[in-house]
Amino acid sequence: MQAVSARDILWALPWLGMILGLIWTVLFAGAWRMFGEYASLRVVPVLAVVVGDCVLSGRFVLAGIRMSESLACRDDRRLETSRTDICVYGVLAAVVLVLALYGLLLAVPTGVEWWPSGWRWHLRRLYPRPVFRPLVLMPLWACWSMVLAAGIGRARVQATSQKDPAERIAGQGSPRQIFLGFVPVAVISAIYCSRDGNWIIGLAISLAVFVSVYVTAMATALRWNGQSATTILVSGLVGRMVFLLSWLFVGRAVHGW
Repeated sequence: MQAVSARDILWALPWLGMILGLIWTVLFAGAWRMFGEYASLRVVPVLAVVVGDCVLSGRFVLAGIRMSESLACRDDRRLETSRTDICVYGVLAAVVLVLALYGLLLAVPTGVEWWPSGWRWHLRRLYPRPVFRPLVLMPLWACWSMVLAAGIGRARVQATSQKDPAERIAGQGSPRQIFLGFVPVAVISAIYCSRDGNWIIGLAISLAVFVSVYVTAMATALRWNGQSATTILVSGLVGRMVFLLSWLFVGRAVHGW
């Protein structure tokens, strides 16, 4: 069977982000309906999303663990995701990353319930309640961040011989793929953040993610002399964390609390 090409993987990543966003939304909504919330905190629903993230897209956290170990131990061999061992720095990184994701999602407020007027009214279920929107956008930005990182610098190893899809796309991203992946996610972010018709908020979040991921990808490519599966996945990790931080920062305009 012919292996999937790097080009196909890069085009498929935004669709993967969309699927993950739908899964997180369904998990959150189902757990919220079953377990409710405590003191306005959706403890169990957020836990369900974090557990689902660790199961389906836990490689983001694994990449953060490997990069933390490589930097702390000054050992570039620990950058490989195929390693099975873990040191104390990796354990600490895992705890911090998982708790950070849980804390950021838990901090997202329910927001003031309202319904958009004008053309947005016709979106119906495609325009979810404010509390669901970061669940949709977070994996979209994470997957697009991987596309951006794949287009910065060269591959650290001969990725064409690797079975790891994240390794295979290293150094293979094109400006066209980066641009065509960025525009839809940025437009969706602008729509979801336009509670008062202010389109600048969503675009500002998009710019924050772009700059942070670009700097991360450049820094990791220079530090490790090229991109690898770990550096690309870390760029995705940075993209989704910066998005959540930016979302909370502009929360008053989005949620209306």
